[in-house]
Amino acid sequence: MSGRRSKKASSADGGDRISGLPDEVLHRVLSHLPAPEAARTSVLARRWRDLWKSNRRLSVVFPWTSMTVSRTERLARLISQHGLRRSRSLRRPRLSIARLLSVTGDRTALAVDRLNRMVNRLLLLRDPVPLDVCSFSFDGFPRVDGAEVDVWIRHVLSWQVPVLIARLGTNVHTQLGNHSLASEHLKRLELSEVKLKGSFLDFSSCTALVYLRMHACIIGVEKIISESLISLKITHCNFDFVAVTTISVPSLLFLVLAYCEGQTPMLEVMPQLINASIKLGWFDEDRCGKDTNEDHCGEGTDEVHYGEGTDEDYHKLCRNCCGVCANCCGNDSNRDCVLLGGLSNVKCLRLDPSYQMFTIKRDLQCCPKFFNLRTLVLDNWRLNIGLEALLCFLQHTPLLEKLIIHVPKERDQCNIVDNEFCNFIEKYVHLPYLSVVEVRYRKDGYKICHWELLKILEVSAENLKQFNIIRD
Repeated sequence: MSGRRSKKASSADGGDRISGLPDEVLHRVLSHLPAPEAARTSVLARRWRDLWKSNRRLSVVFPWTSMTVSRTERLARLISQHGLRRSRSLRRPRLSIARLLSVTGDRTALAVDRLNRMVNRLLLLRDPVPLDVCSFSFDGFPRVDGAEVDVWIRHVLSWQVPVLIARLGTNVHTQLGNHSLASEHLKRLELSEVKLKGSFLDFSSCTALVYLRMHACIIGVEKIISESLISLKITHCNFDFVAVTTISVPSLLFLVLAYCEGQTPMLEVMPQLINASIKLGWFDEDRCGKDTNEDHCGEGTDEVHYGEGTDEDYHKLCRNCCGVCANCCGNDSNRDCVLLGGLSNVKCLRLDPSYQMFTIKRDLQCCPKFFNLRTLVLDNWRLNIGLEALLCFLQHTPLLEKLIIHVPKERDQCNIVDNEFCNFIEKYVHLPYLSVVEVRYRKDGYKICHWELLKILEVSAENLKQFNIIRD
């Protein structure tokens, strides 16, 4: 009897102490669980039955490995698709069950169908209370239903979510809807592995949005618009190879545009821009792909040196020019800045041009002065072909204080700077505030022309204090 009493007393003293915690603490525990696992906690105790429905952090995570489809489910789908019924006369079909499943029992379709049902039920059962963070991830799925994902995204926006993350992780890019999003509460949006078209990236109705990141996306929109955006990061995305996407974000402070393919987007003026990092990629060249009688647009322009050809010379080399791509040879009215015009107010700029510097060289013919630029970092800047472009760039940066150049491995040396060239530089290039210059090059690289660059800067930068040459 004494043993029974001790057991009852211990159970009464211990009990379910976790369920006795405040709702805020339990919600904090549930916030670290994916939504499917958080929903399973409803079977733990009566206190937990509806607790997950009001959790303010929703993580819709369904990896491909969690979607196991049994042979019975695949056979049931096969029977429903082909109208087969169980009967005494159909005991031994001509084809084996394994053969039928391999032919028509699509595991991916079954998994996607189950995913749709599970997410729809999850979102419908949740209480309509505001969210703090919502994320979607379907890592490893060959594909998902883009129409359903678009509905899910717009549905959670009705819960006043400020942070929305859609890192789908599918093998095939998921195309979302063509209509723009509308939310007065959305502040941060991250998109990955999605296809964007229409007016989806028109955030005129998202007045609180300040941070936007797109990674590994296919961007086929005409314009990216936001009056409130402060930080924009676009990495490893594919832009349209024919049409040019315009980015209009007048309140932007921080910009990253790196390793994207397709036509380089055109940047509109950003008056408040502080820091920008532009990496066009080593072999990404802007070409419109428009055929002429001989070659593509811009072919043969190397025969006319930078800044030396007239409009008539350019038209002879490229008779069907589009007037948009970076190495286009149209008239002056078509030579609008693609990148540098929108970056003219930046304070710190990190620039990595393409291999032949088509976009940068063309922009330098019409770009305004960078009156706010204090620090300029040039990555993979080929001095053997980009020395003139560098001088033209420096001519537009009268208040530059620090210059860092990362020189890639080069085989050819640049032209020797003679006295006549130095006199020309002294007349047109003035850098009164430039005090620090740093040139970095590879340890196993070939000889570069840093000494020629030093001659130029000694003439144009009267207050130069440091000229560092570093072998990485």
